[in-house]
Amino acid sequence: MDKDLYNLIIKDDGIVFKYLDKKFITKELCEYAISCYTSVLKYIPKEFVSKELCIQAIKINIKKNVYALENIPEQFVTPELYETAVSINGEYISRVPEEFITPRLAEIAIRKNPLLLKCIPKKCITKELCELAVSFHELGILACVPDKFKTKELCETSIKNIPSSFTSVPEHLITPELCKIILKSSNNGFFYIQDKFITQELADFAFKELDYQLQYIPEKFRTLELCSKDIKTIRSNLNYVPKNIINYKLCVDAVKTNVTNFEYVPNKFKTLKLCYLVIKLKPSLLFAVPNKFKTVKLCKLAIKKDSSLLIHVPDSIKSQVSNLSILSVKSNSSIKSTKKVWK
Repeated sequence: MDKDLYNLIIKDDGIVFKYLDKKFITKELCEYAISCYTSVLKYIPKEFVSKELCIQAIKINIKKNVYALENIPEQFVTPELYETAVSINGEYISRVPEEFITPRLAEIAIRKNPLLLKCIPKKCITKELCELAVSFHELGILACVPDKFKTKELCETSIKNIPSSFTSVPEHLITPELCKIILKSSNNGFFYIQDKFITQELADFAFKELDYQLQYIPEKFRTLELCSKDIKTIRSNLNYVPKNIINYKLCVDAVKTNVTNFEYVPNKFKTLKLCYLVIKLKPSLLFAVPNKFKTVKLCKLAIKKDSSLLIHVPDSIKSQVSNLSILSVKSNSSIKSTKKVWK
């Protein structure tokens, strides 16, 4: 039978190799066969199986098949072969017998994929190996590090790059300084810090030094001082101010900064004057005006700008308001600047 035909047969089904006539088997044919299927190693005559052939089989197949090493004859399974396998496919470390896992082999696996730290036997994990894994900035690495190897420096390195790893920091290593590091690393750093480690000092630091938005500061630490400063910024949102500290001045300041804050002003702080000023600036907020302040004059002011707002007009005055000519052209003089309105 022609050797080329053998090649075609092997390519289609490697197991056919065991039925080949030995007189046609050559070193080249064996090399070709294992490039297709490592499983044919068990059918290759012993005189053709060598350390080099096994290494070649692993190099070709281990990347796509972690079971490739299982086809290697036992006498050729050596530390060198394991190292070859892991250096190509780091995940193979999970299949290496513990007695063959050395610091060097573990390091090779970690460099391929830091998350493989969780596959390394505890007795093989060292401080240096943990530092190496964390240095790759991979998500969740700190959780794989045994507590005895977690140091202040290692935790700092981890949370600077992956804020969520803060949840894997042992409590005895959590300090105000470490909390500040996570706040600097994420605009939602408080999400990862346990309540018992959050203080007013930390909240003030986040707001004043890191420009944290009020919504990301735990509610019980949103003081009147912080809220008063926040609602004067363009990003202000009265909805994030605790209900127990809202007052009239705070509401007026919030609406002056951002008129849409009117929606979150408690009704007890809404006045007829405030409602008029708001509707002049943003008629669409008519829905947020209490019915007792919805006068014919105020409602006409709103629907003159937007006729669809008629649905927010009380039924008792709807007929009077609807007589307004919806198609009237808006006068430029009726549109005043925010600055003028608040004078």
